[in-house]
Amino acid sequence: MDSRVVEIKKSINKMKDIPTLSQVSLRLVKLLNKENASLNELSEIIKFDQSLAERIVGVANSPFFGYPGRINSIEQALLMLGFNLAKSVALGVSIFHSFNLEPKNLKNLWAHSYCVAVMSEMFCKNVPVSNRNVCFLSGLLHDIGRIVLFKHYSADKYRETHAQLNALHGEDLEAAETQNFGCTHSQAGEWFLQQLSFPEEIVLSVHNHHALDQETRHKGIVTLIYLAEGIVSHTAPDYLSDSEWTDKHEKLFRGLGFEQMHMDEFRMRIEQEREFITGFMG
Repeated sequence: MDSRVVEIKKSINKMKDIPTLSQVSLRLVKLLNKENASLNELSEIIKFDQSLAERIVGVANSPFFGYPGRINSIEQALLMLGFNLAKSVALGVSIFHSFNLEPKNLKNLWAHSYCVAVMSEMFCKNVPVSNRNVCFLSGLLHDIGRIVLFKHYSADKYRETHAQLNALHGEDLEAAETQNFGCTHSQAGEWFLQQLSFPEEIVLSVHNHHALDQETRHKGIVTLIYLAEGIVSHTAPDYLSDSEWTDKHEKLFRGLGFEQMHMDEFRMRIEQEREFITGFMG
């Protein structure tokens, strides 16, 4: 095994420790896997982190959920979102917020990932998957491996490397990541979520979000993330996208019954979210 991979896996194992990944995040992961968990349990966990609570209220007030400016408390936010979606939002936001990265990188990754989450959730009715909450959380965390690599290779000497990688997409990006780091961000994301005992369908959707043809067990959710990321790269290229719109995306898009008017609608939806997205990680 490549020695760099060994070091990255050691680093990921340490990320479970405070302060890299908060106790709130770890408790939320346990709640994700708990049968018969309740909204009260979720609320009690979130209340331990006032910053997280404020961010969840912010998400609930985003245009996507249809209540802009009308949600004033964490209790309202949880009731409006519903338990499963609120749990997914809380966990995704908590993990993002746990990583102390350069603000520009964090904001851009959040913007891209949130848009992919929104698109994934919107597509749920077109592709057979488990549920909309898994779609949203998978979309939000699909590029978590990029954060892991940013965190592990955070020294100044890697600054130029990261800048060069940020300009690449798809297979070119993953080839360059393997050359520089010994693994891709898709692999790093898989290892990170496995370490936290995430459900298999989310782990595999993260691992295969650039490799649609490689997944068979959870084809539906991988299809959603693959298509959603392609659409976000096509409609919001100024965000830190690592995908690009290809003929394969176009064929899949048309095969699911979408047309150009839908692409225009998706572009408008992302524009409506822009103010919220760019200010969220401020």
